[in-house]
Amino acid sequence: MNYGLVDVHLQPDGRTFVNTYVRDSKGGWVLHGLPFVPNDATDADAFGQAVIDALHASSTTVVPAQNYRTNPPDQAFLAWVGAPSYAEYMKGVRAVLAHDFVDGTPIISSLRNRNGGARSGFEPMREHRVKLDWSADEVGAVVQAALEGATA
Repeated sequence: MNYGLVDVHLQPDGRTFVNTYVRDSKGGWVLHGLPFVPNDATDADAFGQAVIDALHASSTTVVPAQNYRTNPPDQAFLAWVGAPSYAEYMKGVRAVLAHDFVDGTPIISSLRNRNGGARSGFEPMREHRVKLDWSADEVGAVVQAALEGATA
């Protein structure tokens, strides 16, 4: 069974980041590259397609394991956003975790998060599971609604 994992972050300035996580060769999840930043996250169809594309990339990509102490997977991301640490980056960010189980029945599960700050990170608020037909506008609408309920 393939499994995709995507973290969607709503920034305090209104930008939305779609972060893709992939498995490394030892089975751990790591942030993969820089996020996709949709031009218009209010367009449910385009936004949903970005999330679907990221989920597909997540479920099919494997990267070599490395020493994450000397080469942290979020190093390029933090440099890109101009934050000295992930804790600093988190300030004011709303997050939704989208994941799917690809076993013939497409399901997306949106997990709204409460931003617990530097010590707690993004903490699950309440799980909201929706079985979808993978239409982009439906996925976009579900993730948009989950972001509205997340806290910064």
